[in-house]
Amino acid sequence: MFSQCNVVDDGTGVIPCAQFVAPDEVPAMCQMYELGSTVCVEGRLSTFRDVRQVVIRSIKHIDPNQEVLGWLERLSLRQFLQASIEPQI
Repeated sequence: MFSQCNVVDDGTGVIPCAQFVAPDEVPAMCQMYELGSTVCVEGRLSTFRDVRQVVIRSIKHIDPNQEVLGWLERLSLRQFLQASIEPQI
């Protein structure tokens, strides 16, 4: 088993990430990203030696515009949900 450690900054904080892969998958799974790259990380939260980390299931490079579109979608959803719980007069 091979592990690769990254640190991800989502704008609200920094969290360590660990990725565990079999030796035959190392070239395909472990890719280095340049500082400032926009990536999408999927995984689960865990604690290792009293430090919170994300155990990566998948990581991929994405277009920076996708991040902005994601924020806009969440803002729109928030406004929709707030409007739906306000009493109708």
